Amino acid sequence: MCIRDRCAADKLHNIRCTARDLRAEGQSAWDKFNASREQCLWYYDAVVQRLAQDWDHPILDELRFAIAQLEAANKG
Repeated sequence: MCIRDRCAADKLHNIRCTARDLRAEGQSAWDKFNASREQCLWYYDAVVQRLAQDWDHPILDELRFAIAQLEAANKG
C-alpha cells in the first residue's frame, strides 16, 4: 500500500464519520474542529485534487462521493 492509498483511506473514513455526526448531531458536529466547516470542506476537496494528480484509483471516486454527501449533510 502506498502513501496515497493510506491518505485516501484515512480521509474517506474521516469524511464519512463527519457526515454521520452531522446527521446525528446537526451543525454542532462542526464544533469539534479547529477550522470552520467551510475550511474543512475546502481541505477535503483540496486533498482529493492533490491525490488525483498523476494517480488514478477507484478510491478517488469514493472520496468525491463522500464529500458530496458531507456537503449535503452540511446543508441539512
